[in-house]
Amino acid sequence: MKNSEDENIEKLVEQMFAHSRLERPSVDFTQTVMSEILTLGKSKSLVYKPILSRLTWLIIFAGIIALFIYSFLNSGSTSSTFNFNLTV
Repeated sequence: MKNSEDENIEKLVEQMFAHSRLERPSVDFTQTVMSEILTLGKSKSLVYKPILSRLTWLIIFAGIIALFIYSFLNSGSTSSTFNFNLTV
């Protein structure tokens, strides 16, 4: 059963190819394709853009330095600002 189906399909395919003509691309097909590739390649260039700008890094760095200076200047004094009573 399977063998006869394969033979029928093969005959059908052979008939289809016998009656169809071979298609050929146009004369300037390669030139057209290459020009399209070149235009696509030029239009999509990647530009490096950092996630955080220099100003943002400067603000972060200044904040960290300010925290270090604040903690250094207030290390000798006893402050009750962060004194919590957690007893129940």
